[in-house]
Amino acid sequence: MELKFPEGLKALERLARQCERVSQWMTDLEVELPLKDVPILGGAIAGRATHRLTGDENDFWKYWGKRIQGVKIVSPKMLIQELRVS
Repeated sequence: MELKFPEGLKALERLARQCERVSQWMTDLEVELPLKDVPILGGAIAGRATHRLTGDENDFWKYWGKRIQGVKIVSPKMLIQELRVS
């Protein structure tokens, strides 16, 4: 990423410093997902994340732009557009 988007790396580092590690997750989700995705979304919900960033078109595309138990599911493109507006 640094070679292709050097300015993006600094922004990503700033964003990462604002992130919090979550050691628990919810398994009672309001949507059906493959088992591999449950801890990731469940952790985002338990950690009260605002967004779940994913490029997983196979499992998450139908949820992009929607909120699941308070967490908005977004693709990288959607998040960039949202950040530019705010």
